[in-house]
Amino acid sequence: MTRVLLAEDDPLTRSLLARLAGSWGYDVVAVADGDRALAVLSQQDGPRLAVLDWHMPGCDGVEICRRLTRRGPDAPYVHTILITSTTASDSLAEALDHGAHDFMAKPLVPHEFKSRLGVGRRVVAYNEELTKKNDELRRYTTQLEELAATRAKQLLHADRMATIGLLTSGVAHEVNNPTTFISGNAQTIRQFWQDVEPMVRRGVPSLLNEERRKVEFVLEELPRALDGILGGVRRIASIVRGLKTYSRQGKGDKHPCSIEQVIHNAVNLCTYDLGKRQIGVALQIGRDLPAVQGDSQQLEQVLINLSMNAAQAMEGAAERRLSIGAASKGPSVVVSVEDTGPGVPPTLRERIWHPFFTTKSAGDGTGLGLSICRDIVKDHDGELSLECPEAGGARFIISLPALGRSAA
Repeated sequence: MTRVLLAEDDPLTRSLLARLAGSWGYDVVAVADGDRALAVLSQQDGPRLAVLDWHMPGCDGVEICRRLTRRGPDAPYVHTILITSTTASDSLAEALDHGAHDFMAKPLVPHEFKSRLGVGRRVVAYNEELTKKNDELRRYTTQLEELAATRAKQLLHADRMATIGLLTSGVAHEVNNPTTFISGNAQTIRQFWQDVEPMVRRGVPSLLNEERRKVEFVLEELPRALDGILGGVRRIASIVRGLKTYSRQGKGDKHPCSIEQVIHNAVNLCTYDLGKRQIGVALQIGRDLPAVQGDSQQLEQVLINLSMNAAQAMEGAAERRLSIGAASKGPSVVVSVEDTGPGVPPTLRERIWHPFFTTKSAGDGTGLGLSICRDIVKDHDGELSLECPEAGGARFIISLPALGRSAA
């Protein structure tokens, strides 16, 4: 129901007009002077349609129009109709210049009054719709600016990764040289030790107690030390391979790839940060998983982002465990990433997929939002969804079409 302010100092006229407008479905606020009319119109939820007597106590109708106009472009629109007994063109032009929108001459004719109220109601409705559209346009403009800034950051990140891709081949060569040297010497020492160990053991009984204890300690610990050296070399080689794969500049071409290898590469790249946060990682990967058609680099980025989101969600949690599973289910390969954090509140379960939504402070995260993660998975003809177990935590599910066993 449209609210109408009726400002008229004559009680009989005011009562008659109020009764007529009420019978036509308007919600009428009737006042007897201009000061009260201005106060009502200045309210946040005040009427947007005003019928004002030109001459009345306090502010007259023209002065009210002038003050409404001075409120600025952000103030709500009020459609004003002046009731006047003058027909002088100069006076009417002056009133229009000061912000009046329409006139009615005394004595008033009911059907004319009804028509002018109807015009005013339509103008107010059009203005409110226009204001709503302008607000939406401003919001979309802001979102486009934010999207442009986000894309710029992503392009910068891509450029950095391309630079890393150029550097890692040289770095990998420099790292592989000493690791190869270490690995080769450690294996040589192990071969020599297999020949020397029996001779050392035969001489142990002839040694004094203190010397015997030292030699027995060496006999026990040296093989473990060699195993530790070779294990460390393998770990370095694995990290270098992961970095080369992750940062290699490519065209995003899709090819048959192993989900198991994608998961291992992603976890390797997250190991340091997860360890720093004291988060345990549990992998449950099914046997003989079929391959999927995709860009392994992009799929690794999705898993890295989900893992780091989970790590940040578990800050302060009593139990910190990241579980990553993969299994073959019908025509799909399904990967799950689950944490033991507080979970996602029901009010945010739809908003987390919005392009501009984040709960992180500046500088946190991998720069790849859930919206883009979902887009990457969709580009692989898959689905990314959220499940919230009753026990707590959050579980993100990636479902991808499986290739045939021959492709795998």
